[in-house]
Amino acid sequence: MKQVVEGGATKKTSSRFLGPKPPYKVCPVCGSVSAERWKNPVLDVMRRLGTYQGEIYGGAVVCELCEETVACERCRDTGFESVEYRSKNGVMVSGVRRCGCANESRVVVGLPVAYTDAMMINFDEGGGRNKSIESAQRWLSGEVSDLYIRGGVGVGKTRLMASLLNESKRNSLVSFVRVGDLVERARELLTTAGGYSDYLKQYKKVDVLGLDDIGAEKGSDFSRRVLQGLYDARLDHKKRTLFTSNFSLGDLEEFLGDERLPSRIAGNADVVFMGGQDMRVYS
Repeated sequence: MKQVVEGGATKKTSSRFLGPKPPYKVCPVCGSVSAERWKNPVLDVMRRLGTYQGEIYGGAVVCELCEETVACERCRDTGFESVEYRSKNGVMVSGVRRCGCANESRVVVGLPVAYTDAMMINFDEGGGRNKSIESAQRWLSGEVSDLYIRGGVGVGKTRLMASLLNESKRNSLVSFVRVGDLVERARELLTTAGGYSDYLKQYKKVDVLGLDDIGAEKGSDFSRRVLQGLYDARLDHKKRTLFTSNFSLGDLEEFLGDERLPSRIAGNADVVFMGGQDMRVYS
């Protein structure tokens, strides 16, 4: 349990608490909340150097409740480590460089702690999930570029996506993000110089990206443009993308009010329905 102060009163929150919107900051890894931004020394350095303009929360920022889950002590799973070096005039200065663990790909950036151990070998094959598992295996073998997993609430879509991301992290740079959080954060950064494009750039360039729960965000022209631009950029650079959604592609087209994104997904992804009952209620 964690305590935060809200309006002068102490409020207890569990690590699964989704949290209020800012000014309270929500840890993207475990969901715990704080009245302060999570500390991230690497981003602090990048901000001082002028290479990072955004707010210091979200993305790969880790709170104190997640300290034991950090895979790389050098970069705290941000992909960049702080370094000090002597400049040409002999003055010691601080900087950042890409951490060696990025090449080792030991983490899935942004993946909730609950899915850290998710792998295909421990995924439940029962309850009408056989076809989705077959599609997942085809994706892992490289037979298909992308994968769109649809199904009802709680059937295991995110769990399957997390398994595929964890299976991919040894050889690729891998990230996970909930689409609602992605769109909301992109909207917040619209008025920040360079913040919007820099924020989306990390998701455009990562080798494998898991976009969780597309269609759960508030439907708008802005969300459509963000998602369509992101997916187009990933297709242009031959990056692989995983989606989960409660929507069929037809429902997604109606939700977005535009056929272009569903059409692109249909043309590049293996679309699979995951059946079964809500595991959160019945397991």
